[in-house]
Amino acid sequence: MTRSILDEKVEEREKNSLLDIKDNYKKVILTMDRVKNKQIEGIEVINIIDFLLK
Repeated sequence: MTRSILDEKVEEREKNSLLDIKDNYKKVILTMDRVKNKQIEGIEVINIIDFLLK
């Protein structure tokens, strides 16, 4: 989870830490940013509020 993924450095940090995990589980980044249907190299980016309301 990260507060905002709008900064490229933060996006890279979050993405790389998840890509380093070698398993077949779904990877998700939770953020306070208002995002809709965003994926980064197969990693789903979801707004934390939308995630909690599912």
